[in-house]
Amino acid sequence: MNFHPSNSRSRNRKKIRIFTFNNLLFLFLLYFSYFGMNGSNGFFNLIKLNDELENLTSESEVLKKEKQYLKIKNSGLQVKTLDQDLLEEISKQTLGYVDANEIVILTNKE
Repeated sequence: MNFHPSNSRSRNRKKIRIFTFNNLLFLFLLYFSYFGMNGSNGFFNLIKLNDELENLTSESEVLKKEKQYLKIKNSGLQVKTLDQDLLEEISKQTLGYVDANEIVILTNKE
C-alpha cells in the first residue's frame, strides 16, 4: 500500500473546500430566504400592505359617499337655492331651537 501524506492532505483540503462551499451556500440561501420573507420588501410585508390598501380603499369609499352627501346638503344652503326645511333642521340640531307646538323628548346620550 502506497501511503503518501501529500495525497491525504490534498483530499482533506478538497473536502474542506467542499464543506466550506456548501456551508457558505447554505448560509447565503438562508440569509436571502429570511429577508425574502421578513424584509421591508418581503412576502409578509406585502401581505400587510395589501391589507392596509384594502382598508384604506374602503375608507376612501366611505369618505367619497360622505363628501357627496355634504355637497348635496351644501347645495341646499346656497343663497339661490335655500331649502327652508334643511335650514330649520340644521338650526334645531346645532342650536337647539324648538317651535312652540313641538314636543321635546330628552334622552341620555352617553
